[in-house]
Amino acid sequence: PEQPKDSTLSALIRAREYETRTVEASVGVGREEIVRGQLSWQHRNIDGRGHRFGADSRASFIEQRLSANYLIPYTINAKSSNVSSIFGVHRLEPSFELFQAGINTSLIYRFERNKTATISYEYSFNEELSRDQGVKLPSFFSNYNVSSVTLSGYYSEGFSRRQQGWVIQPSIELSGIFTEGTFTFQKFNIDVRRYTPLSSTTTFAARVNTGTIFYEENESLPSNIRFFTGGTNSVRGWSRQSLGPSLPVFDDDGNFKEYVSVGGRTAFSFNAEIRQDLDALIPNLGVAAFLDGGQVWRNIQSVDERVIQYGAGGGFRYQSPIGPVRIDIAYKLNPTNVDLNIYEGQDFGSPVDRIGIHFSIGQAF
Repeated sequence: PEQPKDSTLSALIRAREYETRTVEASVGVGREEIVRGQLSWQHRNIDGRGHRFGADSRASFIEQRLSANYLIPYTINAKSSNVSSIFGVHRLEPSFELFQAGINTSLIYRFERNKTATISYEYSFNEELSRDQGVKLPSFFSNYNVSSVTLSGYYSEGFSRRQQGWVIQPSIELSGIFTEGTFTFQKFNIDVRRYTPLSSTTTFAARVNTGTIFYEENESLPSNIRFFTGGTNSVRGWSRQSLGPSLPVFDDDGNFKEYVSVGGRTAFSFNAEIRQDLDALIPNLGVAAFLDGGQVWRNIQSVDERVIQYGAGGGFRYQSPIGPVRIDIAYKLNPTNVDLNIYEGQDFGSPVDRIGIHFSIGQAF
C-alpha cells in the first residue's frame, strides 16, 4: 500500500530446499479424455549444480505418453535454461491414430516474469494410420519423419490467479530446413486473449486463434501436422476436432456410417465469454455465457469456400481447490449437413447433433 518512503517493514522469510527426489501422481476427468492420469518422478539438484532429471508418464483415452527430460538452468545467464527430452506417444484422434517417438531440445529465455521466448528443435519418427479403413488419409505417407525448428513467445499482462489483461502467444515452425525431414513446410500460429473485469464479480474473456501452413508440394500433409478445431477448449458445440472439412465413412455393406474430419492447412477460431461469480449466493459457484466460432480450410486460398460456423451456450463453474470444474452446454447456430449427419439428402442424425455437452477442469481459455 501507499506509505511514507522513509517507513520500514520487517518481514520474516523462511526458505527450505525442496526434497531431492519426489514422486507426484494426479488424475482428472473430462468430456473428451474421459479419464486422464499422470505419474512423474524428479531428481533435483544433480551434483549440486541445480540440474534436474525427470521421468513422466501420462495416459488418457486420447493420448498415452512416456518421456524423460533433463533441465539445465542458467544456460547462458540467470534468465535462460535448456530442457532436452526423449519421448514416445500414442494418440487416438477421431480420424487418425499416431505412433510417434522422438527427441526435443529447447532453449528458454525469460526476459521478465511475464515475457518468455523459446527456440526448440524436434526430430520425430511417425507412423500414422486411419481410424477407419474406409477413410483415405490426406497424406500419401503413413510413415514419415519430422525435423523442425520452432520459435515461440509468451506474454502475459497479469500475474494473479484471476486472469486479467492481455495474453499473447505467437509461434513459427520451420520444418525440413536441414533436409532430413520428409516434409518442408512453414507453420504460423498466434493465440491472443484478453480478460477485462467489468465489475468485481464479472469478467469478459475473449480469444482469437489463427494459423496457416505454407507447403509447396502437391500431396497433402499428414493429419498430425494439419490444423483441426472444435471441442471443449475450442469451438464448443462441436466435438473434438470435428469442425471443418470431412469425409463420409461407410460400413462393409456400403451403408453410410458417419463423417470424419480431415483438417486443413488454415484455421481460425474465436471465443467470447462473460463469466459471473455467484459467491454472494453460493460460495465458489459461477456461471458463464459464450459465443464461439471458427472454421478450417484446405489452404489459405480456399478461405472463401467455407463460412465461419458458430456455437452459443452457457455453463456453470465451481471453484475447487484444483481449479474451476466446468460444465458447458452449446448449441450449433449454423450447422452444415455434415454436422447433422445428413448424407445425400438422407438424415442419419438426431436432434442432439446440434448440441454439445462439455465437461472439464479448468476454463476453456
